[in-house]
Amino acid sequence: MKIVTFCGKCSTLPRVWEYIKHDLLLIDMTYYDKLPEKIPIKYEVFQTQIPYDPSKEMTNRRKRIAILMRRLNEIVPQNENILFLDSDVYVKDPSKIPDYPIPYTLMIIAKIKPESYPSRYLLSTNIYVPHLFRQKLNQLLNEYLLNYTFEPVDIWLNQKLQTQKIHIGGTCHIIDNMELCV
Repeated sequence: MKIVTFCGKCSTLPRVWEYIKHDLLLIDMTYYDKLPEKIPIKYEVFQTQIPYDPSKEMTNRRKRIAILMRRLNEIVPQNENILFLDSDVYVKDPSKIPDYPIPYTLMIIAKIKPESYPSRYLLSTNIYVPHLFRQKLNQLLNEYLLNYTFEPVDIWLNQKLQTQKIHIGGTCHIIDNMELCV
């Protein structure tokens, strides 16, 4: 299994790397903030060509995420299972991450808009995709980008992949500089 991440906002990565070292980091050079001085893992730079625009940021962010996930899916060898972890999410004990034959998403604590308080969330982009589903993932990401309908990419992908929802104790999400763990 390859554990991958991407970042636009990269400030939480040093804290995440205290627990988990990703196999690959994809940095969006069109839109990034607070890139660490030293990057202790394999990384690639990429241009999504979607710059920051406050008036369109909700839509742009969703498209950026889909483009970055698609690029990571293309880079990692197709015979590998892949776990996408947001750059502000980690599992304290990575040995607890299962290598299942079906797609799943990790339960995290998140602020689910429009609410301002954190709660459990089961439809994030912290998605595990076995190698047998990787081609389907690429097709879905292409479809999402071609036919964007304002639906969040995380919810859309989880529905289309029919992911199982799993809880791994010690899965943490850094929100507002606080580590919130399940």
